[in-house]
Amino acid sequence: MARKPRVHFPGAYYHVMLRGNGGMPIFADDSDRRFFLELVEESVTRFEYRMHAFCLMTNHVHFALQVGEILLSKIIQNISFRYTRYFNKRQKRIGHLFQGRYKALLVDADSYLLQLVRYIHRNPLQANMVKTLNDYRWSSHRAYFGLARTNWLTKATILNMLSTNKTRQILKYRQLVEGIQFAESIDFEISIQKSFSAICDDQFMLRILSLQSKQQRKPPIILSDLVKHVCEYYRVEEKKLSAKIKC
Repeated sequence: MARKPRVHFPGAYYHVMLRGNGGMPIFADDSDRRFFLELVEESVTRFEYRMHAFCLMTNHVHFALQVGEILLSKIIQNISFRYTRYFNKRQKRIGHLFQGRYKALLVDADSYLLQLVRYIHRNPLQANMVKTLNDYRWSSHRAYFGLARTNWLTKATILNMLSTNKTRQILKYRQLVEGIQFAESIDFEISIQKSFSAICDDQFMLRILSLQSKQQRKPPIILSDLVKHVCEYYRVEEKKLSAKIKC
């Protein structure tokens, strides 16, 4: 059965997850993690999208990103293909590194983006990999605190959603990732594993379904345009197409 195309529109937010094939580790050491992030940095510039949060785990990665004109599939395929080629060469292995098609959830940013960033950044803590989030170097969490420089990360969107007061933004962010008052109402892990297409309310979904219907609807073929293109291709005049053929 053919896969349904994902909904795309400029400005759309997605939760993306790339998982190792069969749950295998996708990073052997910190050199691998640095190279992966270099690919992401190049990708942000090349494909003109915004990365709002990321987290590299042992056998999977999480992104919260916002696309521009370029399709999400092209972005993720470029990263995964180039990293797989690098990893296989370094480990002297062949075959797939990532498990099937990447997972992606369309996210209603107004309602769920803050929850998503909290979820992504808390992954190492939930997995008991660190005692505090500041100890984990392979997510965008430290960049929000100014503990790491990640110029290609877009922090302003999240910080401005938390507070318009610049001096209170970091405090609000700390409360977001550490405070129990921001406990998730959405289990992003289960949602993405069950192949849900979006995390949103009913009104957002209706808008997306309407947009998807318009994207899938093929424009009608106009005869005059068809004739024009045929004549241009074969380099003939239009009047010759209607001329009578002499037997």
